[in-house]
Amino acid sequence: MKFNQNKHFICTKKKLFMSYQKIKKRTNCLTMKYSLLLLLSVFVVSISKAQLFDDFSDDEIYNNPTWLGETHLFKTSSSTAIPASMRPALQLNSSGTDTASIWTANNMTIADSLEWSFWVKLSFNPSANNNARIYILSDNDNPEAALNGYFVGVGENGDDRVSLFRQSGNTIDEIIQGTIANLNNSTNEVRIRVKKDAAANWYLYTDTLGGTNYSLEGTINDATHNSCNYFSIFCKHTSSNATKMYFDDIYAGPIIVDTIKPEFLSFSVVSANQLDLYFSEPMKQSELENIMNYSVDGGIGNPSSAVQNASNPASVHLSFLNSFNFGQSYQLSISGLTDLSDNLIDSTSFSFAYYIPQSFDIQINEIMADPSPVVGLPDYEYVELYNRTNLPITMENWSFVYGTTEKTIPTTTIPAGGYAILCAQDAAASFDSYGITIPLSSMLITNGGQRLSLLDENKAVISTVNFSDSWYQSSYKIDGGWSLEQKDPLNPCGEKENWIASIDLTGGTPGQQNSVSTANPDNESPFLKRIAIVDSAEIQLFFNESMDSLNIINPANYSLDNGLQIASCKAVFPDYKSVFIRFTQAMTDNTVYQITVIDSLEDCVGNIITLNSSLRFGISHHPEKGDLVINEILSNPPKDADDFVEIINTSDKILDLKSVVLCSIDTFNGALKSIKPIAPDGYIIFPGEYHVLTKNPSAIKDNYHCANPNHFVEMSSFPPYNNADGIVVLADMANNIIDMVAYTEEWHHPLLNSFKGVSFERINYARPSDDATNWHSAAEGVGFATPTYQNSQFLMTAADGEISCEPKVFSPDNDGYNDILNINYKFEKAGYIANILIYDSQGRLIRNLKQNELLGTSGSFTWNGINENSNKAAIGMYIVFVEVFNLEGQKQVFKEVVTLAGRL
Repeated sequence: MKFNQNKHFICTKKKLFMSYQKIKKRTNCLTMKYSLLLLLSVFVVSISKAQLFDDFSDDEIYNNPTWLGETHLFKTSSSTAIPASMRPALQLNSSGTDTASIWTANNMTIADSLEWSFWVKLSFNPSANNNARIYILSDNDNPEAALNGYFVGVGENGDDRVSLFRQSGNTIDEIIQGTIANLNNSTNEVRIRVKKDAAANWYLYTDTLGGTNYSLEGTINDATHNSCNYFSIFCKHTSSNATKMYFDDIYAGPIIVDTIKPEFLSFSVVSANQLDLYFSEPMKQSELENIMNYSVDGGIGNPSSAVQNASNPASVHLSFLNSFNFGQSYQLSISGLTDLSDNLIDSTSFSFAYYIPQSFDIQINEIMADPSPVVGLPDYEYVELYNRTNLPITMENWSFVYGTTEKTIPTTTIPAGGYAILCAQDAAASFDSYGITIPLSSMLITNGGQRLSLLDENKAVISTVNFSDSWYQSSYKIDGGWSLEQKDPLNPCGEKENWIASIDLTGGTPGQQNSVSTANPDNESPFLKRIAIVDSAEIQLFFNESMDSLNIINPANYSLDNGLQIASCKAVFPDYKSVFIRFTQAMTDNTVYQITVIDSLEDCVGNIITLNSSLRFGISHHPEKGDLVINEILSNPPKDADDFVEIINTSDKILDLKSVVLCSIDTFNGALKSIKPIAPDGYIIFPGEYHVLTKNPSAIKDNYHCANPNHFVEMSSFPPYNNADGIVVLADMANNIIDMVAYTEEWHHPLLNSFKGVSFERINYARPSDDATNWHSAAEGVGFATPTYQNSQFLMTAADGEISCEPKVFSPDNDGYNDILNINYKFEKAGYIANILIYDSQGRLIRNLKQNELLGTSGSFTWNGINENSNKAAIGMYIVFVEVFNLEGQKQVFKEVVTLAGRL
């Protein structure tokens, strides 16, 4: 909408509505107070004294009005830096370190009451070399020359304020120093209003949300200059900010008469007998402070006092003699209030309650992290909040956190059982029709998942969700356009089991009941999952789910042995799945302690912990070579499972995985690669315990029997091991290798139809990791893998004499029972070299098992019943021929008879 040269303005309904929305959406739906923006289908209004209005909606600067000066350094723009509802706008389009200015004629009678308003955005922190001046009144068209007039400085001299200045020739005086608007931000957006009455009283207002809920910066009486010929914009910039200034909604003319009624916007329950009320505009003080204009039911009555907020004349603070009952719903009635133009507010009433919100009263209930490709909803991210109580809850000074980014939530009341939609400011208009919309300055949620949290004014967690894209549980909905919805608000800590992709045909249900809503209660008791050692006097407990935030820090809920006493408990924010427990004294080495969680500890929905839930702990040690070995490898998992690596503590020490990584090795240069920390928070393993490393424990548990389901280390990421062959490495943070296995598909039993889902099992963890005969396919009888417990092919043997074979009868059918033959040796001294050959009962060579193999003092070799042609040898008796010799000329020959059995 622009004024024509005859001082008339013409606009269609569409154009007026767009202008109205441009401001309305920037002010959280505050009522627009300008009568020139009334929504009429087509109208012509004559305003003889109006001089200028430009919202750049015609996408040019050369007509109606005509801008002159350095116009080549400005352009109309629809940059994403400009709120969507305000595009296009005027943008600086300069370069280098320079100044730029444009101007337009603006002849007004200075003796009249006048008003100027405009929107400015600086996408940088202002400085002495980066700021803007808007000359609202000047006798010279060139703002860089000597002139007489007034300008609004936005960040003038880098002072991070909005101020009004008077210029006389080259002398500049700050006549209203701004004190409210703070421009000390990387991005600064402000709407500015200047009023001057016929008595030369000047008023400067700002709204740093870019709307029209103005705050008064200051006043001054000044009649120094009376010439009003030009309106101009002057920008001072360095090269990095040469395109980062924006301007819009420029108005200069008579003070616009307010004929629109004020509206009640929101309230805040301050205490048990105090309320704050907020209106759409500054209100007349005498009426606002008249206690008879307010009444509360339930025996409360009129307030004892009503005091207008000095810094926000659109709000009032009410105090009552009688206190509100906690949790009781009341009705407050309002009438008789007027704005500064004597427009009377409609009588209204609203429900409120004095209630301190508890955890999960307001819940993160729906997440649209990836809106593209669009299914049927606006192409913007959103997070839906749900009030599951029977009381309205006001969020004042609350915040929303995604990842490490925290955003302040504008004061908003969600009615009992109601919903609200959090979204970026640019998206707010698109979601208005879906219900209560809460615009944030920005919002960018990671598509793959991250933690989202809702915090109250004290930073207490009201709701938190650490979602993952695996929660969609749909191969096509994960690609975008579909929201994640919570199934049951009464199970707020249900995680993946309580969330799934929306089934609504539009892709989601913002502002209404979720499409997947169903009863999905958590009836399972929590349990103590593991312990990490922080130092000699502190441990960290990990539970399998979120616990009650108060119970988890109560020392009375924990029992310790061996003289340990608790000094303090500190829960891990924000999910309360873990707690740090500090002792009054240090632990002693070589002592095993036990902590027991008593049955008064509850999870977040009140389920009592498993009876006598306890774990052992003690001072831990960093693993060294030989302390920790790779015991089982699943590199070719079933379709719906992940890789895993099982490890065993073969030492006599408690080991901590905090400093251990799982990785592979570059076969060209020997450098470690794909390095993944196993348990950065710490994870202890007692001697002889088996533990499984994987990214997805649930998938492993779903596919295999797990004797110790709590012996899983869930890694955030896992090295990419090939199905058929690869190198698995355990190392410390200094890249020292603890154990290494170079596996190959050739280790599998050759008679298996498929190797998919079959793990490599270590036969004897005392034998070398690189011994191919020390590995075998897991038995079919155990489901082809044995995560968290002893391998199906395990055999710890030692030769009774110098050479022995065990078992004497073996059946290599991979059923888990005597599948392999162990050939054990034991000598009094090292240095022997061995040849091991297998003959059948007729003396024919069946297998040349080892040739010139250097032996230790003891050890084992295995034969899996496969002959030289890679076929299974026939059922029958065989002779194991072992020839050993040393460099001293000593030679011995051993013969052992064994039987290869099988089904006939």
